[in-house]
Amino acid sequence: MSLQLIDPISSMPFFQPNQVLTFSHLNNLAAYLYEQERYTRNKLIGSGIVCGLTFSWTSAGGNNAMVMIDDGIAITSAGYLIVFKQPVPYTYKRKFTRLQDFEPFSELNIPANTTIYELITQDEYDAETEVPKSVLIDADKKADNNIDRVLILLFDIQTLNIAKCLDENCDDKGKIYEYTPRPLLVPKNIIDAIVNADDTKDYYTEEGCGWKHRDQTNFNITYLGV
Repeated sequence: MSLQLIDPISSMPFFQPNQVLTFSHLNNLAAYLYEQERYTRNKLIGSGIVCGLTFSWTSAGGNNAMVMIDDGIAITSAGYLIVFKQPVPYTYKRKFTRLQDFEPFSELNIPANTTIYELITQDEYDAETEVPKSVLIDADKKADNNIDRVLILLFDIQTLNIAKCLDENCDDKGKIYEYTPRPLLVPKNIIDAIVNADDTKDYYTEEGCGWKHRDQTNFNITYLGV
């Protein structure tokens, strides 16, 4: 499965009576339908926030804050549909170290001392086992670790290996894709470098569908605000 919106697949399998189907047949069919669906969203609807996804940053008592993101829907420029529902507020933040695993961030020269924060809920904090654990969100938006940051939704697509099925029954085994919208606090200069890139960059964006958009852009983030 491609994380980019590439040229659509031009053929699909057609099954015959009594045909023995392999995983390749089924995956090819799924890939064709999947690419068609992504193209339909991107080309006919457009990328950006469809509805909702406004956010609030309010006091949680003392020097701490909580962040609420309204339920909403967005379409990334790669044609992925983000359906976001947040039943409880985000009250903690932790370092997110995988930003450069995603395009277009992978092409940026992000300094090693740059810190990206992921917002998490109380339940996620309670489930943490690593030390040190996450920290509470500062109420002061002008605190050193809050200032000049943009709140974005990163559409995190990860491949999970359920189990190997060699020499045994393969039912309910194999791989699955897990889709997780992650709210991140990203330094504004990183976002500016992408949005304001010149046309020599693969992630160059211009006015168009959504806010700024171009076909070759794999901009799988949706702005929530500054």
